[in-house]
Amino acid sequence: WSSDVCSSDLWVMALRSLSFNKSPVSIDSFKLIAVIGHGYYGKITLARKIDTGELLAIKTVHKKRLVEFDRIHTAIEERKVLTECKHPFIISLHYSFQNSSKFYFCLEFAPGGELFKYMRDKGT
Repeated sequence: WSSDVCSSDLWVMALRSLSFNKSPVSIDSFKLIAVIGHGYYGKITLARKIDTGELLAIKTVHKKRLVEFDRIHTAIEERKVLTECKHPFIISLHYSFQNSSKFYFCLEFAPGGELFKYMRDKGT
């Protein structure tokens, strides 16, 4: 979609399609442990999946901010790339789901900090 063809309403509808259909998970499926990172559109929380005990990093993104800054396409593309890429050096997406105000990416937890911070501190 080109930005001149799509209205904001179409992007919002596309955002609603970001959930995986294969797994009925919600934020209630997790025990939130600690906030481990912050971004402009949301935060990253370390969480344990209640039924399996698996540790995951949950990226929470506020829909309102994405709409305000016309960045909905960024979230859609991020989910698409994470869904399609399977590589040992790329964090895996385990689940995605949403509620009325936020959407969530449940990602593989990789301790060690943010790659962006290392690049900023050490140079590219």
